[in-house]
This record gives sequence, structure tokens and C-alpha cells, in this order.
Amino acid sequence: MVDRRTFATTAVAALAATAIPRFEAIAAPDKLSIEDLLAAYDGLQAAMDALLGIANQPRSDGKAGEYLDAVREQLYLCTEPLVAAVKAMKPADKYASHRRCELLLRHALDTELIPEEIIAITQECIA
Repeated sequence: MVDRRTFATTAVAALAATAIPRFEAIAAPDKLSIEDLLAAYDGLQAAMDALLGIANQPRSDGKAGEYLDAVREQLYLCTEPLVAAVKAMKPADKYASHRRCELLLRHALDTELIPEEIIAITQECIA
């Protein structure tokens, strides 16, 4: 039987030794597919939504809520390179073009851009 303390110590050491993935490849958008970019964006958005759900609970008043908000802000900053890569992307076909527009519009709505900016994105997508 594995001792819980030993297991936890080993797990923490393994996580500390693991490099956190960075998005260096996003500097060259042609290295990532639109599906890769959408999946990463969806994952970050889901994590932010989950944190917001906990942060809005009464038990998260005070320091816990501040911490969760700070984590959400960092996750939001991680979406920016994804969106920049999608903006720079030249879609290969109609499907990729639709998926590109989907992400740009979702990001615009998620970040509560003013209606004029959302209209501009929509006009770019239908052009």
C-alpha cells in the first residue's frame, strides 16, 4: 500500500519538474490549426467560467474571491495570443473561415466589446 504522504510528495515533485506548456508555436499561426486554437480557447473559457461560478458564491468573499479573480485574469491573458493567432490566420477554406469567425465573434462577446466592434468583426467575416 502506498503511503498518501509519499504519493503526494512524489506527485508534487513530478508536477514541479514538468514544464508548463507555452504557446511559442502561436508566433507562427500556420503551425496550429484553427481546431487547435479553438480547443485551447474553449478550455481557457471553460476554466474561467468555472472559477467565476465559485467566485460568485458567498463562501468566496474576501481573499478567496480575490485569488480566484486574479487566476481568471491570468487565464484571460492566455486567450490573447490565441485570438491574435486567429486574427493573423489566412483560412485555407470556407470551413476554416467559418471557424475563425466563430472564435473572433465569441471572443468579442466574451470580452463585451462595444457593438460597433462586434459589427466590424461580423462585416469582416461576411466579406
